[in-house]
This record gives sequence, C-alpha cells and structure tokens, in this order.
Amino acid sequence: MTAVGSRRMAEQSVRAQPRVRCRGVWLRLIAGPGRRMPIQGASLSTVQRHAMRAIGLCRTAALGGHVERCDGCGHQRIAYNSCRNRNCPKCQSLARARWLAHRQTELLDVPYFHVVFTVPDEIAVIAFRNKPVV
Repeated sequence: MTAVGSRRMAEQSVRAQPRVRCRGVWLRLIAGPGRRMPIQGASLSTVQRHAMRAIGLCRTAALGGHVERCDGCGHQRIAYNSCRNRNCPKCQSLARARWLAHRQTELLDVPYFHVVFTVPDEIAVIAFRNKPVV
C-alpha cells in the first residue's frame, strides 16, 4: 500500500468515528459504572453542579419531549426538550453565534493583542473580591 493510500485510510477511519459531545464526556467520566457523579462533591459550586446536571440531561427523556409529525408523509419522530442552560454548548450555540457576530461589529479595524499580566498579591485580593469593578 502506498503512503497516500494509507493516509486516505487513516482519514476515512477518523471521519468514521462519532463526534465527541460534551454530554457524552460527562456521562463517560462521571456517570459510568461504579462512579458517583461529583454533583454531590464539595469542590463544585452550586452553579457548576446545576450546569453539569443540565448538560447531562439535555435532550433526553428526563426533560420530557414531544412528537413531531410531517404533514406530507406522516413520518413521526420524538424530539426531546433541551435544558436551555446558558452553559450548555448544544442549547446556546445560536445565542453564542449571535453574541459573537454582535461583538464583531464593535471591533475596530486594527490589529488586537491579548495581554496577560500578574499583579501583586495585595492588589490581587482586592481584584478577586471586586470582579465587576476590575
């Protein structure tokens, strides 16, 4: 087999793999056999636990659903309800795209640079406690 042929086979095998979704990762890592979901863990905030639970249940029977039917052919399919959590990548992709498009209109036509810096510990404490101001 040529190098080109083996590369094509590798590309086809990569394409044949299912897409990785956030919910699948949650379920594999935290809800697998013998694992307890860290939703009860003290290391996560209430907001984080709520987001994890919502993403894990998004578009499943646990959130209910409805039946959609084609008027033309009569084909039916079950559509499960979404969690509508602002942290869910599946539910908020359209809102994120709109937000990004709006931010793009606010940008000036100049090059931008991302700068990261550290501040002294005394100022860091003040900044951490006053995030909206900083």
